[in-house]
Amino acid sequence: MNATTHKFLLAAAAVAAACFVSAADTAPAEPPATEAQGEMIAGGDGTRLFLKRDLPEGDARAVLVIVHGLANHHGLYDDFVKPFGKAGIAVYRYDARGHGRSEGRRGYVKSYWEMVADLRAVVALAKAERPGLPVYVLGHSMGGHVSALYGTKHPGEVSGFILCAGVLRYHFMNFGWLPRPEDPEAEISPVDAAYGTLHLPGWKELSTFSAEGDDGTLKSISVSILNAFSEGIDYLKKNSKAFVDPVLVLTGNNDMCVSPQDAIDFYRETGSADRSLRIYAGVGHFLMAEEKGHMIAPEIITWIEDRLAGGEFVDAGI
Repeated sequence: MNATTHKFLLAAAAVAAACFVSAADTAPAEPPATEAQGEMIAGGDGTRLFLKRDLPEGDARAVLVIVHGLANHHGLYDDFVKPFGKAGIAVYRYDARGHGRSEGRRGYVKSYWEMVADLRAVVALAKAERPGLPVYVLGHSMGGHVSALYGTKHPGEVSGFILCAGVLRYHFMNFGWLPRPEDPEAEISPVDAAYGTLHLPGWKELSTFSAEGDDGTLKSISVSILNAFSEGIDYLKKNSKAFVDPVLVLTGNNDMCVSPQDAIDFYRETGSADRSLRIYAGVGHFLMAEEKGHMIAPEIITWIEDRLAGGEFVDAGI
């Protein structure tokens, strides 16, 4: 091989390597998302939210939008959603801003109205994609807080709500006096905030603010997102009669994060004529993801099916 040929081959190899690196830099990190895998959608202010749809094999009869809890993510409900598809209910579950695979500063909002706008955007998308189907909203913990705010502010936009261990009042004061003494921009462990503030039993041994085995939950959140509960709870209490949509309120008597009394007060004070309350014995804060969580999905499915069938539902009291 002469010197000219050698130089030519080296130059060709360099060009090929450069092209390879360029292609790798511009290639998508993941294959294009399908409806089953999930996709990024625009939230209320354009923040991109990760949304996953769990669709029945046949035609859907209704849509259930799931709003997860503080520091959690949509994947916490992978098992929980399976019975809904068999019942013909399409599930739309998404990661709240700053959580999971959604955009936004991790575990941060200045006001929960930001998340209400996001929920409204997901509901609008579900209605556009499944025209004519009734849409129900299920919110857990923080998601219950957001869902209750949405229903109070925008009555009649959905067919009903399921509020699971929702932050609807503040009887336990788990996060201490709000606003907390720290800088609102500071970060704190959700375990320390929810359990450590009141030194609840066993809090030092907890590794995650989630169900056992979940490793996708945030390890830190902002103080601001905790302080924001104060504004929302005040609004819910002052406007309790404005919540008029059908509602199923669920809580567990072993919940150490949100007092069952929060659910009882919301149930008693809401303006909804079609309201139901369930208090599960031996069930804690994470309800659907706990050992006795198998009881929750059938209860919700039956509640939805009863309303799909029509008829009037009268509050039977506690």
